[in-house]
Amino acid sequence: GAVLLENNGILPFNKDETKVAVFGRTQIDIYKGGGGSGTVHTGASYNFIDGFTEAGISYDQELYEVYAKFCEENSDDNEKILANRFIEAIEEKNRKYGIPDKIEALREEDIHSLAVYADKEANPLYPVPVLWNIEELEKIYWEVKK
Repeated sequence: GAVLLENNGILPFNKDETKVAVFGRTQIDIYKGGGGSGTVHTGASYNFIDGFTEAGISYDQELYEVYAKFCEENSDDNEKILANRFIEAIEEKNRKYGIPDKIEALREEDIHSLAVYADKEANPLYPVPVLWNIEELEKIYWEVKK
C-alpha cells in the first residue's frame, strides 16, 4: 500500500515536473493475496513502477535498480523455500492423520471422466497459479493412483 501523511498541496502533482521515489521491494515484487469475497485476480494487478510508467510518471531509476537487484537475488529462492516448507507441513499433517499418499481405490476407468469434470470446474478468473487441461489432470490422477 501507500501512505500519504499530509498533503501540503503536493497532490495531485504535475507529472511533467515531478519525480517520485518509491521505497520497498513491493514497488516491483508486489504481494497479491486475498480470499473469499476478497479474492485478488492477480492478472489484473500490477506494481507501482508499472503503474507509474503507464501513467507517464517519472521515478527514481537508481533507487528502483537497488530494489530490482534485491528482488532478483531473493524472490525465487524465498518462494522455493516457502513452497517446500508448505509441502513439508502438508505431508506431516497427512502422516499425522493417516491420509495416504496414493489412492488405491481410484479406478482406472474413472480417470478420464474425473479429469473432464475437474476441467469443467476450472475458472480462469480464480487466482490460481496454473489451470491444467484434461491431459494434465489425467497425469495427476494417474500419479495419485500409483
